[in-house]
Amino acid sequence: MILRANQQGRRDRADTDEMEAPEPVEGALLSAVIFTLPNLLTVLGAFLDWYASKYPSTLVAAVLYYSRFSLLFFGVLHFTVALLASSLNLVILLRIVGTRRVFPILMVSIISMIPIWAAFAPTGNLGCNRFEATIHLEAIGPIVWGCSQARFPDSMGGEEWHLCQSASGVYQFSSGDSQVTFDLVNGTYIFHDWMKEEAFLTGPDQPIAFDELGLYSEGDWIKPCRPPSVILKNSVGDAMVRSGRSSKRDFTRMEVCVMRDMKREPTAIVMGRMLIALDAEVQTCCERYDRRGKCLSVHDRDVEWIVYDDRIRQQEFNRRT
Repeated sequence: MILRANQQGRRDRADTDEMEAPEPVEGALLSAVIFTLPNLLTVLGAFLDWYASKYPSTLVAAVLYYSRFSLLFFGVLHFTVALLASSLNLVILLRIVGTRRVFPILMVSIISMIPIWAAFAPTGNLGCNRFEATIHLEAIGPIVWGCSQARFPDSMGGEEWHLCQSASGVYQFSSGDSQVTFDLVNGTYIFHDWMKEEAFLTGPDQPIAFDELGLYSEGDWIKPCRPPSVILKNSVGDAMVRSGRSSKRDFTRMEVCVMRDMKREPTAIVMGRMLIALDAEVQTCCERYDRRGKCLSVHDRDVEWIVYDDRIRQQEFNRRT
């Protein structure tokens, strides 16, 4: 009788343990979710990064490249998720392998790091992701006597081009023996010794385009008190030129992202036109300068297309200094 009671007690405890133990299926499902979700988010982040750089005129690119902070925030968030995914991968795979040998642990560690690689692989630099060259534009403010400039990278010859105003509404963009003349009064431009005749410019209230160069864009590219916002595409829709980083604290400088398929002469024409726009915005919108002419603050107001000649620049220089 005592033996029967002991057997019955063991059966009752076994039934209680079965009721309290978690279902194997539920545990496996939870592990799968914990393992899969961070990895899927990492892959999604890499895809969004690739898509925004491949198609810079889409809404995804507009949100991602809205500012340097937005791109930096996305990068930090993407890396955090990738680090979490790699850590979970390492823990789960080590439990599956169940060995302490060096080689299997090394292989598991390498495989676990794939999400971190995916987070870094699509990223070039914060300004010109997926583009092959960066050109630096620097405009001069009213208190600085001189010419605006564009610095080309070594991969594109390492030239330094200067934009100077030769008459009211007429600019010369030159480097060595090469020279481009922009006549904003008549709305024309010509690259001397490369073009046979003048070509027409689009107005500041129209999408920037260069029909003779096969480059087109959509939407406004000049906005009040903002650096030029340009995405130029070729005839098959590939983005060839795009506005890069600019600093709100130093409105005189910006980066332009360029594909190396762009030849020297078309690139110079596009840079000259963008530099004229940047120079006009700086002269019109900058409120405060430091002693070197660096723009310290910009005000927001509606801006008309104003061309400052050298006389106005000299008067402004004399007044401020």
